[in-house]
Amino acid sequence: MGNESFYPRMVKLIPGDPNFQKLYDSIEKGNLEGVFSAAHALKGSTGNLSLTPHIRSGVRDRGTAEEENGY
Repeated sequence: MGNESFYPRMVKLIPGDPNFQKLYDSIEKGNLEGVFSAAHALKGSTGNLSLTPHIRSGVRDRGTAEEENGY
């Protein structure tokens, strides 16, 4: 796009997404389904910004998380 200020402005909007709060609340409550639901929705939003490869590098596989937590 040639506009270097575009991505930082868009990334700053993510915490205002209702799914960001849902993710936080679900983590606090240990609600794994809620965590994955909110994370999936946020992944879609960030995917529109082509940020998915950057996020994927810091997110574990769902199967691994379920195994580690006895689900």
